[in-house]
Amino acid sequence: MKIEIWSDYVCPFCYIGKRRMEKALELFPHKEQAEIVFRSFELDPTAKKQYDLSIHEIIAQKYGISVEEAKRENNDVAKQAESVGLTFRFEEMKPTNTFDAHRLAKYADKKGKGREMHERLFYAYFTESKLISDHQVLVELTEEIGLDGDEANVHVCLKEDVDFVIKRNLRRESKALWFQIASQKGKRVDDGQSEGVQTYELCLPQKAAIDGNTYTYVQVTQVTERTMERNGQLMLVPDYEVESYWVRLKGYEHVRMSDVLALYHDHATCEQFHSELKSDLDLERLPSGKMKTNALVLVMGAFVYNLLRLIGQDLLSDPRHPLHHKVKRRRIKTIIQTVITMAGRLVRRSRQIWMKLTRRSGYSEPLLNVYQKWREAR
Repeated sequence: MKIEIWSDYVCPFCYIGKRRMEKALELFPHKEQAEIVFRSFELDPTAKKQYDLSIHEIIAQKYGISVEEAKRENNDVAKQAESVGLTFRFEEMKPTNTFDAHRLAKYADKKGKGREMHERLFYAYFTESKLISDHQVLVELTEEIGLDGDEANVHVCLKEDVDFVIKRNLRRESKALWFQIASQKGKRVDDGQSEGVQTYELCLPQKAAIDGNTYTYVQVTQVTERTMERNGQLMLVPDYEVESYWVRLKGYEHVRMSDVLALYHDHATCEQFHSELKSDLDLERLPSGKMKTNALVLVMGAFVYNLLRLIGQDLLSDPRHPLHHKVKRRRIKTIIQTVITMAGRLVRRSRQIWMKLTRRSGYSEPLLNVYQKWREAR
C-alpha cells in the first residue's frame, strides 16, 4: 500500500493530519507494508521569507476577519494539535516561504532521512518557532537528524548561485589516506627546508546534480605530515593535519589554499563581530514579528558598536593604554566595562557640562586622548 502525502511545513492541519495518520498506522496490522511518500506543496509560493506582521495579522488580512477572530481560530487549531500530542505556539510563530525547506527535504529523501527531516521541519516551525527559510537554521536541522550539514549547505549555495567557502568536517575519513592521495595527485607547497615535515595541496573538481541541473565547484585540501617533533625526536607514528574546504569562487581560475584560508578567516572575524553585537550589546533576544522595529534597533546597535570598536582601536595605539598582553583588537565588552567603571563625576562650569575623570585610572589619559583626537578631526 502506497500513501502519498502532499503537505507544507507551515500548514497546521498538515502536521495534525500527519500525526493522526501515524497513530492510525500503529493500529494497522500490516503497517510494515505501507509505503509513505511525502510530496511538496507550497500553500503560498509568493510568500516572503520574513514578515513584519504576526501570524494572527496575516490570517486576518488573508481571510478578511479581525485579528481577535484570527486569534480565536488559531487557539482552536492549537487545541486540535494538543489532542494528538502536539504543541503549537502561534504567538511566537515566524511565517515564511517554504521553498528552501522543501528543497532540503528532497535532499534528505535522497539520503534516506526523509521522514526524520519532514518531522523536524514541522516541529521547528510550529513548536520551536524557528524561521525555516533561514539557511543556517536549515543546516542545523540537517545535522540534528544525522546528515552532513556542510554538504547540505553546499547544495543550498549552489542552488542560489552564490560564492562560498565551506569547511569540511572530515569525521571518520582517514587523514593518512588523504596524505597519500595529496602526495600523488597534489602539489608540494612547503619550502622543503624543515626536516620531517611535508605539506601538499590538492584541488579536486566536484559536481552536484540538483533538480535536473549540474553544478560544479572544487574541493581544496591541504595535508601536512610530521614525522619529527620540533625538538628533533623522531615519531613512531606520523602525525597528520588536514584542512579541507568546498569552494566556489567566481573569477578564481585556480583556487589556492592561501586564498581560501584568508577568506575563511575573514568570515570568522565577521562572525566574531556579529557574536559581540548580539551578546555584548544585549541585542540577541528581539521581539518576534516586529521586523521594522528590530531593524531600527540593529542599525542603532551597529552604530554604537562601531563607535566602541573605533575607541578600542585608538586606545591600542596609545602607549599609555594598560595591556596585560599584546593584542590586535579590544573586545567591545572590555571597552564598555572600561568606560562605565571609571570613577568620574559630572561638573557644571561656565554653562557647560564636563565629565571629570580620576587620574588614578590607567585608562584616563588614553580615553581623553581619543576624545581630543576625535574632537579635532570633527
